[in-house]
Amino acid sequence: MGKAKHLGKGAILLGSIIAKVVWDQVKDTEFVKEKREQINEWAGLQQRKLQTKLHVLEDEFWEWIKQVEKEAGKNPNVVRDQDITFSQACRILDIPTSADLDVAKNAWKQKMKACHPDLFSNASDTEKQQAHQQAQKVNSAFQFLKNHYQKHSSSS
Repeated sequence: MGKAKHLGKGAILLGSIIAKVVWDQVKDTEFVKEKREQINEWAGLQQRKLQTKLHVLEDEFWEWIKQVEKEAGKNPNVVRDQDITFSQACRILDIPTSADLDVAKNAWKQKMKACHPDLFSNASDTEKQQAHQQAQKVNSAFQFLKNHYQKHSSSS
């Protein structure tokens, strides 16, 4: 009986070794690599679809807020810190949500070089107003991100 038990353990060990050898040969085949790529591509596509839907919902929400403020007699183009979200601030500055404070600061400087009201001193009143509103949006977005990064760096 002892021999049979010993042979059973040996067979299990041999089976495990064979399974490992077969897996090592199969795991890097073109078929498996292709399926991995398809899965990763599909996952990336799903993530992009969700991000797009989120941005659309956010935009619809902010358009609704603007409409409510317009009906209430407020200026809907002025962005206040409490009215802005992290992802919206990143979009205003054209930076990824993974960007750090230095990237945000550089983007803020570039945006302000393009829309600073002083650059529009000879422009029409409408253009001056648009530049002023854009500068307010850019400043609010940067201020929001600056506060966000300070809160998160001090809490870690």
